[in-house]
Amino acid sequence: MNDCEIMVRVGGREVPAAAGELLGDALLRAKIQLPTDCGGMGLCGQCQVKLRPIAAASPPSEAERAVLSADQLASGYRLACQATVLDSLEAEPLRVDKDGGQAQAFKSRLEGKFAVSHGLRRIILTGDDWKAAGTAWRASSLISQVGARAGEAGLDFSASAIHQLAEMGSPRGDITLVADSTEVFSVLPGKRSQSLGLAVDLGTTTIGAYLCDMVSGQILVSDSTVNPQRRFGEDVISRISVASAKPSLVPEIKQLAVSAINHLINSVCAQAQCSADDIDEVCLVGNPTMQTLFLGLNPRSLGLAPYLPVTNESLTIDGRSLGLKVNGGTRVHILPMVSGFIGGDAIAMALRIEQDKPDGPVLALDLGTNGELVLLNDGQAWAASAATGPAFEGANIERGMRAAPGAVDRMWWDQASSGFGYLLSPGLEHNGKALGLCGSGLIDAVAVLLEQGAMDPSGRLVTGAPGVVSAPDTKTCAAQLLPPEACADGKPLYLTQQDIRQVQLAKAALRVGQDYLMELSGCSRVAHTVITGAFGVGFHWPSAMALGMLPDEKRLGVIEALPNAAGAGAVMALLDAGKRRRARELGRGMRVIELNRQADFNDRFIQALNFPPRPGSNNGVAGNPKAGPRPRSVGLGHQS
Repeated sequence: MNDCEIMVRVGGREVPAAAGELLGDALLRAKIQLPTDCGGMGLCGQCQVKLRPIAAASPPSEAERAVLSADQLASGYRLACQATVLDSLEAEPLRVDKDGGQAQAFKSRLEGKFAVSHGLRRIILTGDDWKAAGTAWRASSLISQVGARAGEAGLDFSASAIHQLAEMGSPRGDITLVADSTEVFSVLPGKRSQSLGLAVDLGTTTIGAYLCDMVSGQILVSDSTVNPQRRFGEDVISRISVASAKPSLVPEIKQLAVSAINHLINSVCAQAQCSADDIDEVCLVGNPTMQTLFLGLNPRSLGLAPYLPVTNESLTIDGRSLGLKVNGGTRVHILPMVSGFIGGDAIAMALRIEQDKPDGPVLALDLGTNGELVLLNDGQAWAASAATGPAFEGANIERGMRAAPGAVDRMWWDQASSGFGYLLSPGLEHNGKALGLCGSGLIDAVAVLLEQGAMDPSGRLVTGAPGVVSAPDTKTCAAQLLPPEACADGKPLYLTQQDIRQVQLAKAALRVGQDYLMELSGCSRVAHTVITGAFGVGFHWPSAMALGMLPDEKRLGVIEALPNAAGAGAVMALLDAGKRRRARELGRGMRVIELNRQADFNDRFIQALNFPPRPGSNNGVAGNPKAGPRPRSVGLGHQS
């Protein structure tokens, strides 16, 4: 059979595949992405599919035999990251990764005007300049000729500018120079007066891009996309493992991010009706793994003690050399990586918080796939990274998903029905039925189970408690959150004992990180707590307090939500050279608290796995969420 005759039928679609091609790759090419928490290593079992006929795929691998039971394999269940296509077949994914959702919308939601101080300028030379008499025509080189015509004979020219000038030959028409006070970075044909910049927040899950006017400081357009590196793992540990095990994949992993950023460049330029040649500078931030992979470097050192980045200095690199589709002289500023766990995104978050000049200590929590914690007090900064894992964004949860339309976003105990009340993430309604459970709904659900006595402080579900059953699919203890008729797939929505364990691991890491940060910085309490990040902005913080994820409210001061602090900080560093200098100062002076090196870390972590004793009935967790408190979505120092 020819390759072109092989078809994979998925949900009414026919996807062409090549003989011997991984099923997951064929589906990905058709933009059908399955969860890959382990980076395609065959370890997590998240990319399960049911195949018909069974013989149309390769025999099960050892990895599949370790994850799937003999009965499952005999019934046609396989892992898309392991099974190769031999003949036409039908594939039924157990779950499809829903792109977009709250995390993607969150990174797109950035607007406003910021301070400008960078010294970048555009110098336009018209055709008439070349006709004018003067010493420039007796110049010894094109560089000296152009410099003289610009009235700045002392300007240096970068390698990119020299290359562009050489391509033009001897200029006779209009040209535009992009320069600062001492150097020309680009030579562009025509009159191009518009000077733009691009800030990029390269997240583990989502990439945000913000097109800015370099003169006014206005954000013109924001856009975001899912980070396609997720095919190599949902979290940074998975991607480090893949790159370390297969160094030949590093260029491919890098190119996935570069291609996604180029897609965003095309998108924001189309929306702003401008050209990528109008982009003079780029500022990029991310966690250390994301920044390292973007540079095309192997992140192996980040996964081995003492967990050091290759460099912790800020970098400025030509955009074209990184693969970005911008003009040849566009500079890319990458904020410093402080340690193996604290990167440019944490520095950018600190820049944004400092901008408001808050009174008293500020604790900032960036909660997403990774948890970065920063404490700022009187010009000093402390930081820690909490290995929360991807559970807060729905990964590694039996019925988990990101906060896409149809996800259960909020849960509470409804006294009238003696069951769970819930709200879905807005958007595609799916007839008002739930598709799965996202991070904010997950935290609410666990808090309600604790409050109602269906779960004890150790995290164990109480056999015989209302709603606690033996889940038919897993034969393990689980809590039924929603009945079949409330779910789009017609199956009950369960929260398993293993799901609760994932929450315990994540919340313990986050809580221990906060406690160490406050203790070692000498702050028994803070004046403000800023919650940001894709998960952090959306979750119901009283539920998190009920579970012990956050300290007592008296220690946290005023709790505020600051959407996308890292993205805003990236914009500030793009537009203001002084902010880039401050970023370098923060990077060199920030004290990083490495949690696993603390003498009593293991004891504290084990203790933090437990939940607080069952709360009272009037703590605000179980009530209707419309009346429940959320962090105020305001900037520090502003009134709500």
